[in-house]
Amino acid sequence: SLRHCPPGTLITVALESVSGAAVVSIKDSGPGIPASERERVFRRLYRLEKSRTTPGNGLGLSLVAAIAALHDANVDLGDNNPGLAVRVRFPGPS
Repeated sequence: SLRHCPPGTLITVALESVSGAAVVSIKDSGPGIPASERERVFRRLYRLEKSRTTPGNGLGLSLVAAIAALHDANVDLGDNNPGLAVRVRFPGPS
């Protein structure tokens, strides 16, 4: 959010317990990610067209997905109207 949103963007971070699972949510009021691109942004080196001219390697969300997978967590991207909503759900104790 800090890198891809303009100054003044509202960013919220929350942690909650849902059915015994820990859920971290990050929401911003920035430009968001189009629904058609949300699965693609988890690929290594993938960048949205509008961010191709900015510095970076396209590794951010692919690293998030890899780290989440190591912890048996899943990552979902959604619309925050406006902006992006990211939810990382870690499984509860077994």
